[in-house]
Formats: sequence, C-alpha cells, structure tokens
Amino acid sequence: MKILRQLITPTKYLQITAAGGDKLWVDFGFPGIATALVTGFWVWRPELIPMSGGVGLVSGVSGLIQILVGFYVATLAAIATFPASSLDQVANRITLKNQPLQRRRLLAYLFGHLAFLSILLVIAMLFRPLVEAMVNRISDADVIFWTKVAMVTAYQFVFWQMIFVTLLGLHYLTDRIHRSDPT
Repeated sequence: MKILRQLITPTKYLQITAAGGDKLWVDFGFPGIATALVTGFWVWRPELIPMSGGVGLVSGVSGLIQILVGFYVATLAAIATFPASSLDQVANRITLKNQPLQRRRLLAYLFGHLAFLSILLVIAMLFRPLVEAMVNRISDADVIFWTKVAMVTAYQFVFWQMIFVTLLGLHYLTDRIHRSDPT
C-alpha cells in the first residue's frame, strides 16, 4: 500500500487548505459549475456540442492536454530547482494538514496535481474508443445515454478542475512569488 500512496502523491494538493475556503471554489466549485453548464447544455442539445468524433470536444482538447502534460512537468522541475528566496517563504494562509507550506512546496503540489490530472485525461482519451464500444453494446438506450452522461460529466469535471487550478498556478507564478509578503 505504501507504493500506491507514493503513486498518488500529487493528489495531496486536494488536502491543502487556504484560509477563507477560497481554494475550495477553485478545486470544486468553479469546475462543478462549468461541468454542470457544459454537460447540461450537451444533454439538452447534443448536436451543438459533440463529445466524440473528429470535431468532438474530447478530440478538440486532446492536443491541448498532451501539450499541457509537458508544460506541467517542466514547470514542476523549474519550481523544484529555481533558486528564488521568494519561493522559500512560508505562505501563512495556506496549510497542508494544519502545517504551513512554503510557496515552493505549494506550487510543487499544485503542478504535480495538474500533471497527474493531465495524464489521467490522456489515458481516458486513449481508452475512450474501447469504453464507447463496450457502452454501445448495452441493449437499453436509456442505460447507454445515462452511462455516456456520467462519463462526460466525469471527464468534464477533471478537465475543468485542471483549467481552474492552472489559472491559480499561473496567478502564483506571475504575481504571488514576486511579492515580499508571504500572504
């Protein structure tokens, strides 16, 4: 079990808390709202937002996600090795299990989590044709429909969480690490 915990270490990012609960909005609130809007619109008008095929949403973001995997890993390496005293300051409003985090560690968890999510999405895209073929073998049309809705919802949530957490990471890289105050 220790090896399993090591393999999912990037998910520790979700255990990080920020005073005021703002991080919960970035991690779950905004992705949940975006997921509900896009998936709801897809259920209502599936012809306007195709999910599969050459022009589908999943295919459309495939290239972006493949690029982001490399960006996240490169950013993680840069954060780990960049000699900046501002990265070593403690962010006193941000904790992991009630322990204050240095900005460097926060960003390492953040971009590690993003790399983890993007790898999961790439794997999901690789197995999508197989899963779609298995789902389409189900004889009940309602079960097929709701299974596809569940899969689209899960994919959308991970995608939108990746987008919103990326925006938070970019905020830290462009603004927070250059400030002298650790808050």
